[in-house]
Amino acid sequence: MVRTIVFIGFLSMLFGACTLRPVQTQHQNLSQNLTAGTNKLSLPIFNLADGTYPVPATLLITSNDGATIHCTTDGSTPTCSSNVCSSPINYASPTTVDYKAIACKTGTAWLPSDISVASYTFINSTPLPTVDTPVFSVPSGTYATTQSVNITTTTGGAIVHYTTDGSSPSCSSASSLPISISSTTTVKAIACKTGWTISNMATAIYTITGTLAAPIFSPAAGTYATSQSVTISAQTGAEIHYTTGSTPVTCSSPQYNAAIPVTVTTTINAIACLAAWNSSSTASATYIIT
Repeated sequence: MVRTIVFIGFLSMLFGACTLRPVQTQHQNLSQNLTAGTNKLSLPIFNLADGTYPVPATLLITSNDGATIHCTTDGSTPTCSSNVCSSPINYASPTTVDYKAIACKTGTAWLPSDISVASYTFINSTPLPTVDTPVFSVPSGTYATTQSVNITTTTGGAIVHYTTDGSSPSCSSASSLPISISSTTTVKAIACKTGWTISNMATAIYTITGTLAAPIFSPAAGTYATSQSVTISAQTGAEIHYTTGSTPVTCSSPQYNAAIPVTVTTTINAIACLAAWNSSSTASATYIIT
């Protein structure tokens, strides 16, 4: 009996100074977190993974928390004031689009989600028809005279575009036809039509060579009572070189660029020159000024 009383007294001394407090439950901790606004919404979910899809296609962005989805497609960072994107988004024509989305929910207990991103390319499910490859009216080859080249395609409504400087043409390149080819030239052409795939590129190489015709003087050689202004013409694309008197003329002689004033009796010698061509024979005209 004495031992029991002593033990009880010992326990009273041990716990008498302690204050018993209720234990917090997990539910109570969660309630405190909600009140403090620390419950972040989960990431928005895209029903389509990043990638390429045929049209028509439907994109849907959802939230597992029943939150409202806000999104941007211009590269900017979305906020809870951005456009609402909770409804299905339908794509009926080809396009490329980059999405950034955030989930938001009213009430101080919810923090906006982190940002989800997704990139899509929507394409036609059926390949577009292709414009027929252009055809040259004059085939590639070597010619002794200037060639007039037309370029056509059998696809109705298509427009032929071309370059003559060796670069690849686009649908904004030159389209005026026919082309006058007076010197060695590479022509590249495509055909374009709205709603169609651009044609394959066609190429033609023209080497214009032969012997140039002799230059022509105006006025003609002769006797004149007054000074004369003499012009010289030659085949398109050719350079004219000239001398006066008895000096022989070559393609290294001075180049003709403007009318030559003749005030005293003078002989003018001229030759036509062009790369890949044989130079012309020498043409001479004597002007006697009396």
